[in-house]
Amino acid sequence: MKKINQLEIKQLEEKKQFNEHLKPFDEEMCLEVNKDFPYIPKGLLKVKRCFQNIFVVKPFTNYIFRKTKTRVFGKANIQNLKSAIITCNHIYMFDCLVVKKALKHKIKMVGAEKNNKKGWFGEMMRAGGLLPLSSNFSAMKKFEETITYYLKNNHFVLFYPEQSLWDLYEKPRPLKNGAFHFAVKNKVPIVPTFITFREKNGEFYFDYNILPPIYPNKNLSDKENIEKLKKQNEKAWKQQYELYYNKKL
Repeated sequence: MKKINQLEIKQLEEKKQFNEHLKPFDEEMCLEVNKDFPYIPKGLLKVKRCFQNIFVVKPFTNYIFRKTKTRVFGKANIQNLKSAIITCNHIYMFDCLVVKKALKHKIKMVGAEKNNKKGWFGEMMRAGGLLPLSSNFSAMKKFEETITYYLKNNHFVLFYPEQSLWDLYEKPRPLKNGAFHFAVKNKVPIVPTFITFREKNGEFYFDYNILPPIYPNKNLSDKENIEKLKKQNEKAWKQQYELYYNKKL
């Protein structure tokens, strides 16, 4: 793993463009997510993805977890949770696999439509639990129904509310509303998680911090709850950042 381009980051920070993508997407390598996308696979596709998950995704997940020497803190915070929206900072291409291994729970991962890749790699991402967003209205309606389905069936659903990947970036960034909208809509808690990292001999290793759940307030409107959850998530991440790195944000 290499550190990000510090000059580019400084320029984006000065412009307050904290959610911009640093790496361009190859549009030709992406599959459109339309109304026919199988968010909930059935029949032979379900069987195929099950085998892909067992024989490819899980071994690769274990490899990434070992490679990053990930330590997990705060497991007690999810001990009695069956369903939740998980939020995490996005600092590594495969940090979703770190989350998947650390939580040890049925989990689906929300990603941008452009993460829905063609070919073998895309197949493995979908087998691993990718739920891509879409620019198609009908597909997004199906996506929303899918999130509700998995939460009702005792899954965690991972969101990256910073929206974009900034490799090995220490600081928490401003958050988008999506994750908090789905928590409020489905009456489930937000579990803020935050990856911090340590360096040794030029290699970077992860600590995955599971922070206390945040619950919607039944006395607030949906809009107020979304804002409340987002602010509390940002506060939890800020505290974890300052505690771990001993720096003020």
